[in-house]
Amino acid sequence: MKTEEIEQRLIEHINTQGGITTSLGKLVFTNSNRMGQGGNGLVYLATINEKEIAIKFLISDSERKHVRFKSEYFNTNYVRNELKNIVNMIHYGELEISDGVVVPYIIMTCYSKNLKKYRKEKSEIKKNDFEDLVKFLFSTLNLIHKKCIIHRDIKPENILVGKDGKFILSDFGIAHYDKEDFPIDNMTRKGERLANIEFSAPEQINNQYEVTQTADIYSMAQVMYWFIFGTVNRGTGAEYISQKYDWDDAYIFDSIINKCLRNNPTERFQSIDEIIQFYESEKYKEKELDPFEDMHVFHSAILSVVPEFYNQAFAITDKEVMCDLFNSIFSGKYNQPIEFNTGIGNNSIYSIIKLENDDFLMDSRQLNIRKIWGLLTDDIYDDIFLLEIDESLPYVIEGEKYQVVAVIENEKIVPCSAIASGYVRYKGKVKKVSDLDIQERYIGNDYKVIAIAPFHSCAIIEKNDRFLENLQKIDTLKSEDIYLLKEKIHRNRSYDVSKRL
Repeated sequence: MKTEEIEQRLIEHINTQGGITTSLGKLVFTNSNRMGQGGNGLVYLATINEKEIAIKFLISDSERKHVRFKSEYFNTNYVRNELKNIVNMIHYGELEISDGVVVPYIIMTCYSKNLKKYRKEKSEIKKNDFEDLVKFLFSTLNLIHKKCIIHRDIKPENILVGKDGKFILSDFGIAHYDKEDFPIDNMTRKGERLANIEFSAPEQINNQYEVTQTADIYSMAQVMYWFIFGTVNRGTGAEYISQKYDWDDAYIFDSIINKCLRNNPTERFQSIDEIIQFYESEKYKEKELDPFEDMHVFHSAILSVVPEFYNQAFAITDKEVMCDLFNSIFSGKYNQPIEFNTGIGNNSIYSIIKLENDDFLMDSRQLNIRKIWGLLTDDIYDDIFLLEIDESLPYVIEGEKYQVVAVIENEKIVPCSAIASGYVRYKGKVKKVSDLDIQERYIGNDYKVIAIAPFHSCAIIEKNDRFLENLQKIDTLKSEDIYLLKEKIHRNRSYDVSKRL
């Protein structure tokens, strides 16, 4: 049966039935005109329970296309909780319209416009417009690639814009799910050309190379170029962002786009992480990053709350002062994230906040902070800022003790196993985990002492790890322990700091 005939029968069925009855309720069509079209998918506007939604129909009798359409919903939702900025697909269904003809459909959140319309509404492209798009592309593609998904159809029409102005990636209809544990094998075969020619990588058109995540990277660069210049880059007569705008990093974006658009996929950036690293290295190269900048911000942030730390080993125990101190530290503007170090392990941290039980949450690690020790001098590279940790009690839920929990909407605490299915009962109703604000916490009783400092500080560098590790063996810190630590770490400085002394 031809697609035109299937679509006609679908419309007749909807008109006859007054909509579509689903397990979610009755779909009522408020607009007979299509919102969009891609491949054999047609998108219409409808309402369900007086809420506006979009519904996407597959207009095809091809079994393989049915499988791909089904995989768009089930495979994407399989990892939905671990992704962000992708289209919210609410429900999959199949509608029998006549004589055994079945039309699959997906109910989705309705978005106000796509990137093509969004750009058309702009009288000029400002730097923040471009940066918002680039951040969205980098973060979203990075996430889906790490989940073994290749989108294969990155183009302006498939980037939606919500009412809040946030970008959303849609249409996973021809995506490749390169992992055995996805629910559905979408049957996409090597050499099968499916995508839009204008934004597609050459290998998607000529089948010369296997299609990998570098194809998405190519299409992403075309979108970036198109957003600035209104047309794709095909090599001849290519323009440069640095010639159009005087942005300090314009030339870096030119370099990224040029490399992403290489015909040979092996000559492109091989991952989004590689692109981000390139951007940051070029940006830092241009700026000649001074490690003392972050140290000065950190130093001032602490002394503005606890001046008693200056030139003496001093400890505070007041929880409210601790809150003020953390607020001051993490509200500062740093070139690189603040680090923590235990002598055994270290990593970046982005926040420390007080919980309802007077414990503190360091990102997702829950800590019972007994004291905060400080010893700050004019030698800011060896400032000491230590958290002295007591043991935190486990969470007790229905008589069972848990070291790891999930907090739903900042009020209901459940074991992490309760959200593992992707659904959870909340306020008497079963809800999708992805639709809720969920914070994971784990009890951090593995260290007694944690040092916090900027990236290049002496308390963070590897040469001083052994001194911090030794502090883990001390039951209660004393001022002499702090003075001795400063004396030891002072002897070791990173190369970046040493060359400026």
